[in-house]
Amino acid sequence: MVDSHNAARIRFDNVEVNADGVLGEVDQGGALLEGVLNIGRGAVASEMVGVAEGVFARTVDVPQGAQAIRQAIGEFQALQHRAAQLYIEIEITRATVLKALQMLDSDFEKASAAVAVAKARAGSTATLASRKACRCTAAWA
Repeated sequence: MVDSHNAARIRFDNVEVNADGVLGEVDQGGALLEGVLNIGRGAVASEMVGVAEGVFARTVDVPQGAQAIRQAIGEFQALQHRAAQLYIEIEITRATVLKALQMLDSDFEKASAAVAVAKARAGSTATLASRKACRCTAAWA
């Protein structure tokens, strides 16, 4: 996979589970599975916020390095605006992910929508950060 995580498809054929092997209530596994997946989605969304922050930090370091070669950062105001916009996007995403994680703690059964929004937003923000970083770095080269 692109992010180096392991992936697999598991298929069970002719599997029988006796009553002692059932987690939760019989025929209610969907809700349990959805909750576990939501926890994973929340964790992935948090990770993507960290990725966006890391990309942002490295991108901001590039203009600071330019000062060492006697270029005033103020000469690149358009890049400052891009960095400010990206910072705002990351902070909004962080708040969205935090709310989703709080929902998982406080109202586990109703957290699905908040977790889905957080994961979608985090994915978009991480992609945006990567794209903007490439553009800013290219502008400094």
